[in-house]
Amino acid sequence: MSLPLFQLKIHNTLDILKRELAEMSSLEAQEQQNLAEFKATVERERQKIASEFEEMHKFLDEQMQLFLSQLEQEEKAITKKLEESIAKLTEQSASLTHVITEKEEMCKQSSVHLLKDAKNFLNR
Repeated sequence: MSLPLFQLKIHNTLDILKRELAEMSSLEAQEQQNLAEFKATVERERQKIASEFEEMHKFLDEQMQLFLSQLEQEEKAITKKLEESIAKLTEQSASLTHVITEKEEMCKQSSVHLLKDAKNFLNR
């Protein structure tokens, strides 16, 4: 009689252990699902962050191109004005140099020629 009671206890213990094992298997499956969902969430966040940074990079690149283009236009406009100013000053300088040379030549002439040239100069 003691053997069947012992076997009954073993069966009861086995039933309890099997239920615990089934519960653990269920919990393990749930944790596996949680892990898979977590990894999927992390991957979506990773892609979202990468996408946002790509958009920001694209925006910054467009802004850089815009500012560089504006700078180039300003450079061309200012360079043109400065080159025109330099050309005008060079022309004026050449004209003044010519007048100075004429006056120096006049100074070397005799008094009669000098008075004649002065009259012509004043008539201009």
